[in-house]
Amino acid sequence: MRPRTIGRPFLMKNGRRYNPGKIKGLHHVDLLFDSIKNLKRGRFFQLIKAGVSPNVLDKNGASPLCVAFSRNRKIEAGILLENKADDVYAFNRYASPMFSLYNENPEIFSKQARLMIASSLNLEKEVFSLVQEGVSLNITNRWGESPLMIASYNGNLDLVRFMKEYGAFPDLMTHAGRTAFLISVQKKEYKIVEFLLPYASKEEIQKACRIAKCTKDAKLKSILRRPAFYPLLKFLRNFSQTVF
Repeated sequence: MRPRTIGRPFLMKNGRRYNPGKIKGLHHVDLLFDSIKNLKRGRFFQLIKAGVSPNVLDKNGASPLCVAFSRNRKIEAGILLENKADDVYAFNRYASPMFSLYNENPEIFSKQARLMIASSLNLEKEVFSLVQEGVSLNITNRWGESPLMIASYNGNLDLVRFMKEYGAFPDLMTHAGRTAFLISVQKKEYKIVEFLLPYASKEEIQKACRIAKCTKDAKLKSILRRPAFYPLLKFLRNFSQTVF
């Protein structure tokens, strides 16, 4: 009796038919994640050649490229990128294989992913050129992080100013409910806090006040005591951007 298989057979490039569902009775998507996690490169190459999508998601919402970055699988990550994996969704500022591949060959990444990586590495010239080419500053990764949030996390005030000037939305939130303003508050980047304060909502300022109270941060408290004057400043900034 033939073993029960799960999933459709795929037609490979050499004309042979291959059903990845035969292996251990698993679905081909599960096998793709298993081959990356457990370093089974033969099976991984076979699945990619068979046509398994590099943009499928597991039950945790991770793509194969997310897993390759987190497990330090540089070879698998390179192959997934060559097969048009979503590199913006998989961006992870702690992933060393991503930065290693970027240093070797930046062109393997999309322009959007290069913007995220350049923001993380504080490569201001690269960010400026990509934005002038028309790359959006409001893209987000798997966790909802935007380039403005990454620049705020790194404490790069010049990049934050540039991104805000070129249309970055300061009210974008991560899936954990953090904006660029709240990230700068938690990282104690006081100059960025002061710059983003006019664009913060009442809820964000209240959260920042609670953080300042819990951490007993006197400098942050002094910055947050100014919101009474900031609506006028916010109006003047918006007016100057519109007119000039």
